[in-house]
Amino acid sequence: MVRSGLAKYPQAEHAYTQVLAVTPQGDESRAALVDNLAASIYKQGELANDAKDYRAAADHFLRIRTAAPTSSIRATAEYDAGGRANPHAGLEGGGGRA
Repeated sequence: MVRSGLAKYPQAEHAYTQVLAVTPQGDESRAALVDNLAASIYKQGELANDAKDYRAAADHFLRIRTAAPTSSIRATAEYDAGGRANPHAGLEGGGGRA
């Protein structure tokens, strides 16, 4: 089940990128397309996080700021990236537990 999700989100990202390339800036559907692009990238980050690949998760979340900077989930993605880059932050001792 996860394997099929891994295959679909990059394809969705590619498709939204292509559609956005030909969608005029003033088009009323553009904001929703940008949000869907961001969601497809965010889902890739969630899957990486579930696989405990925190660096890859953070990288996916941070890609949203360049791929979909006007997305409504950009701030959430950037916040989540910070937590994934150092998943033990906030635990006693500052460096987490071994």
